[in-house]
Parts: sequence; structure tokens; C-alpha cells
Amino acid sequence: MKLNINEVQKYLAATEFDGWLLYDFQGLNTIAEPYCPCSGIVSRRWFVLIPKQGRPVALVHAIEESSYSADWAEKRTYSGWKSLEDELKRMLEGISVVAMEYSPGNAIPYVSRVDGGTIEMVRAAGVEVRSSANLIQHFQARWTKDGLASHRAAAEFLTLLASDMFEYAAAAVSSGQEITEYAVQQEILRRFESAGMVYEHAPIVAVGPNAAKPHYEPTAEAHLPIKQGDLLLLDIFCRQRGEETISADITWTAYVGPRPVPTRMLEIFSIVTAARDRGVEFINERISSGQPIHGWEVDDAVRAVIRDAGYGEFFTHRTGHSIGVAVHGNGVNIDNFETKDERLLEPGLGFTIEPGIYLPGEFGIRSEIDCYMSESGVEITTVPFQKELSALLA
Repeated sequence: MKLNINEVQKYLAATEFDGWLLYDFQGLNTIAEPYCPCSGIVSRRWFVLIPKQGRPVALVHAIEESSYSADWAEKRTYSGWKSLEDELKRMLEGISVVAMEYSPGNAIPYVSRVDGGTIEMVRAAGVEVRSSANLIQHFQARWTKDGLASHRAAAEFLTLLASDMFEYAAAAVSSGQEITEYAVQQEILRRFESAGMVYEHAPIVAVGPNAAKPHYEPTAEAHLPIKQGDLLLLDIFCRQRGEETISADITWTAYVGPRPVPTRMLEIFSIVTAARDRGVEFINERISSGQPIHGWEVDDAVRAVIRDAGYGEFFTHRTGHSIGVAVHGNGVNIDNFETKDERLLEPGLGFTIEPGIYLPGEFGIRSEIDCYMSESGVEITTVPFQKELSALLA
């Protein structure tokens, strides 16, 4: 991953920052790691300062000077801990405020990658440290044109796969064959492999009370059979092969039985999908009025629908997450529950909206769509998305 220094400096010029101070030690800061100024074995601490104006400066350990490869930055070295502090202070001369991978109060843990002691070292040099959260999403989380195309392809694949897996389970139940959560999960993985899709971990396939556990995962040792009368939930996610392809992530539910679908399931499904749709509507309202949109505000709008319906205590996770190469990306999350995400939804970002209601011992329903922020509005990319709770058995 490469940084366009001119673009970074242009961005910094419009902010309160005098520079972006990147730091890593042995891969602890996964956000900064791609911009390491050395290649090969890197076992010591390093810093890179990208100032608002002028040439970037890199500070690396003397034993790693021979592996220095950042021709875009001035090289400086240190050896002992005292020289590290002295050289860092010299590098920061004339700098008052820097952005680092830090979050006050750990409010956004996804960007809080620099340890407290290093923050103290920078502050001891007379420099104020503020969060780089918005910088990170601007330069790491926005999708390219090719990335968007790859996401659309993965989304189309998943939408068709969800329908196929419902039919797969229904055919077995209809014919009296044994079918389990684990068997469906393994069939999904076979389909991923056959289509050349990349996945981070196995998908969620859950029925009945297991669907009320948001991160339940069947295993060969622990799973339930899929039976007539069950609520079946599929949460599936993958991306095409390639370094810069973008993930897609959907959750669909269905009733394993003939019509009519039980009233209780229909009630919960209608509340969940109304909340999901309210999230998209809220974003579009804000765009139309020219107002900025923060991740926490969308969460509030979605959560209010479920709370007002009397099920607030059963919606136990954030509304959505950033999507990138990793299924959970480095951009803004739709969250004012687990964290208060004050980052802005800006053009080029992708994210999920996936409210759920989970009734312990009964069932759970989640409806997940993927969204992309364009210059003109928000687009649902996982189409067609689920609008009704289907009965799988004729």
C-alpha cells in the first residue's frame, strides 16, 4: 500500500494537524505497518513524520539503516534509547500538533494502535497528539473504482449463494434427509473455493436458538439439525482473489416451513428491516440537506426504530461496520452502542447496516446490507436485498 504524499499534505493543510506521525514496533500498528521505511527484517521501532509542508522524515534504528528503502523520506537514525528520544524531539521541531493512531479514551479501538508510552514520549517532546481516525479512513478505507467493481461482483455472488443455500437446506428437509448447520456451512465453503473467493473465517449458519447468538458458529462437534419450523439465519462474507479486492457481507433469514410464516417471526422481521431501511433513509436525508453524517448518528436512527417497537434490549451490537479488503475495514463504523464513532461518512467509503433482534431461547433475526457512499448519495450494493421472510417449504 502506497501513500500519495502530495495528497496527504493537501489533506493536512485543511486540518488542525501540522503533520501525521506514523509509528510501529514489530507490527503492533497494523495501520502504519504498510508504510514502513525499511524492507526485510525490521525488529526495532521506527517513526515517519509527514509534515504539512516539506519532505517527510523517517527515523530508524542504526542496525536497520542498510535496509532503508523509503526514497520519498529523509533518513535519520538512532541507536540507544536516549538517542531515540533526542532524534524524535529534533524531528518534531516546529511541530505543535500531530495525528497518530490514537483514540482519546479508546473511544474508537479500531484506530488506537500506538501504545501509551510512545504517546507520552511524543508529548514529552512538546507536541500535542490527536487522533488520526479521519486521516486513516480517507487514505486507507475509501474504495477505488476497481475496488468497487470487485465488491459488486462479490455481493452478486453472495446474494445468489444465499438463495442457493436456502434451497439446498429446504430440499433436504422436504425429502426427509438429515441436514445440519455445519453441513450447510461446509457447502458454503465449498462454493467459495470453487468460485475462487477469499474468506477470513467460516460463515455463520444458525437455526432456532442459535440464531439468537449473533456470533454463533457451528463446528463439526457442536451444531444443530435444521428442521421444519426453524428460523434459519445465514451470515456470509467473502471477496475475490487479489490484494486490493473489496469484501461483501450479507445476512439473510428464512422460515424452514410452509406458509404461513409464524406471526412472531414476521413481526420481528418487519421491525428489523424497517430499522435497516431507516438507516439508508436517514443518510439520504442528511445528504439532501447538505449536513455532515457521523457514524454514531446513523446508529441512533436505526436503533430508535427497534427501541420504539419495544425490543431495544434485544439489539445487542452496533448497527454496522466498515468494509474494506478485510470484511471489517478501517473506516467509520455505524456505531453509538459499542463505541461512539464520530468519524464522518465521506464519499468512497463502504459499510454495512445490519440491525438485529435476538430473543434468547427462541430465535434471532438480522438483516444485513452493504452500502457505498458516492458523491451523489448512498447506494445499497447488495441487491436484491431481502424484503420479506420467505417460507422455504411449499
